[in-house]
Amino acid sequence: MAVLVGDIKKRGKLYSMIFELIKPGLLESVIIKAQHNCYSDNNRYNGRFIPIVHEYLLILRKEVSLQYSALLTNRREADIRDMPGATWRDIVADAMEEFDCATGLERIYTKLDGYKRTHGQQHWKEKVRQTLQTYIWLSLAL
Repeated sequence: MAVLVGDIKKRGKLYSMIFELIKPGLLESVIIKAQHNCYSDNNRYNGRFIPIVHEYLLILRKEVSLQYSALLTNRREADIRDMPGATWRDIVADAMEEFDCATGLERIYTKLDGYKRTHGQQHWKEKVRQTLQTYIWLSLAL
């Protein structure tokens, strides 16, 4: 099976389809070919615009004939402190980024209080202190 994919630039950001694609089979080869009749060929750009002039032809071998991989995504906004996979390091680091100067523990506790990760945990303040001590010590050692 052959799949032709290319890259897209939107508002100066590159979206590489070769990295985003779930390949439905084992990758046998990648052929890079010149791209023709592009929308960007008809436009003049100022600045440091580098046009995309190639696309990829992925040659795949399917192991099972009627089986396809699929990736379903949805976009949502959520606070990292309410996400189930967030670590204490993530949560504390996120809270600390909002302070523009040195701060005390009470301000950090106030910032973290009320989030799902702190609910039902009697010793969450101790966990915050432990996280701060661990990662401040590590950053000083580096």
